[in-house]
Amino acid sequence: MPTVSPVLYHRPNKEGKYPIAIRITENRKSSYVFIGQAIEKNQWDKKTKKVRKNHPNSNRLNSLLRKKLAEVNSLQLSEQLKDKEPTAQTIHKTYLNNRGEVSFFSEAEKYLENLRKEGKYNRYVSDKPRIERFKQFVKKKDIKFEEISVSRLKEFRAYLKGRFKISERTIMNYLLVIRTIFNQGIKNGIVDQKYYPFGKGKMPIRFPESVKLGLSREEISKLLELELTVGSKQWHARN
Repeated sequence: MPTVSPVLYHRPNKEGKYPIAIRITENRKSSYVFIGQAIEKNQWDKKTKKVRKNHPNSNRLNSLLRKKLAEVNSLQLSEQLKDKEPTAQTIHKTYLNNRGEVSFFSEAEKYLENLRKEGKYNRYVSDKPRIERFKQFVKKKDIKFEEISVSRLKEFRAYLKGRFKISERTIMNYLLVIRTIFNQGIKNGIVDQKYYPFGKGKMPIRFPESVKLGLSREEISKLLELELTVGSKQWHARN
């Protein structure tokens, strides 16, 4: 049975404050439901699991926290009343579903933010426009994971090839980003594995073989005849 508890999230936001959350833990794995408010670290009481009185709006924040905690506990109880064994994953997913937060592009934002935090700027710069182009294709601000079907991905593939004359290799990079975000959503418990549109019998991701171009005899002769300083970068490159 999952345990539900109010906590102060361990990572600060951009303003240096710590988000207040409801932690759902099962088998040492945790999911978090954020209440939309953040405070200073010294404004949280670990023992009582409440906002301290040194915060000017402590009463209101604690009321909001109790309300969110009650919502999560209610979901857990609802699962039990259905004769189902509630899990941290199902509770978290149901909560987000009820709030309309289970969506591809909201998860894509988390993916991009993680790339930025990890210092993977090259991937961030290349993947961000790919996500934006997918958003242009679906013509929505957001889309649920369940709506990203094999047929929709095939339409997106045709869209890229027909409208932008993009190569097959580049199209695979677009699909790879979508697959990565989908896997992240499954891992975070906000989408069921059964909606996964990739893999055998579904949408394949296969990179075409690169065309290798060799040098002609004349070009090799010209390289050999070049006068280069021994030990230089050019000398090593020629070798």
